[in-house]
Amino acid sequence: MSRDAGTLDTRILFKEKGTTINGLGEVSHSVLSDLFSVWASVFEVKPIELFLSGRDQSVDLTRFRIRYRTDIIEDYVIVAGGKNYDIEGIEGSGSNDRQWLIITARAS
Repeated sequence: MSRDAGTLDTRILFKEKGTTINGLGEVSHSVLSDLFSVWASVFEVKPIELFLSGRDQSVDLTRFRIRYRTDIIEDYVIVAGGKNYDIEGIEGSGSNDRQWLIITARAS
């Protein structure tokens, strides 16, 4: 176990985007299927970070830090605190970029 695992204080759920098909073979509506949940640290992206990154509009970005995994993709949705977040970026950090994943997501 990692020495700083105690900082992971929020349980988050990963969901996979999908669709349902009606009797005529047409897409009926979008659905989210539960995949797995993990412990995470949650950090709001500061306004100065958005300004320095060149974003010209206000967006609700949040960063989640979780233990390193290889099975997370940007098509997943994170559910935390009753809100859904669309993943915008995933990057490794820590020892050889394989200790943590930093996931940047936008509230949807």
